[in-house]
Amino acid sequence: MSLEYENKVALELIQAMLGALSSNVRAVSFQCNGRRIELFFVFEKESSTDREEADYILVEFEALQSGPVDIEHHIKVTEELFPNGVSSLKGRPLYARKEN
Repeated sequence: MSLEYENKVALELIQAMLGALSSNVRAVSFQCNGRRIELFFVFEKESSTDREEADYILVEFEALQSGPVDIEHHIKVTEELFPNGVSSLKGRPLYARKEN
């Protein structure tokens, strides 16, 4: 997939995330494989509210698309530190909160 398309996806995902991330969300990343997009969330603690927000982000992102895309999201709940910082995230990082 082209960098231009990936940048477009990144901007649309950031727009969809505006105001939706709580302090429980540690990181968000994504990867594109053709018209298939995978979104990865890392939560510090389990939260049904944050899971609902992740679903909402997908709906908002889909609304920004000009055609059909296959979107899948994954949620990992962990307090473990990222051993290599944002390089530890799967795909392209969009958001990572500051951690000590």
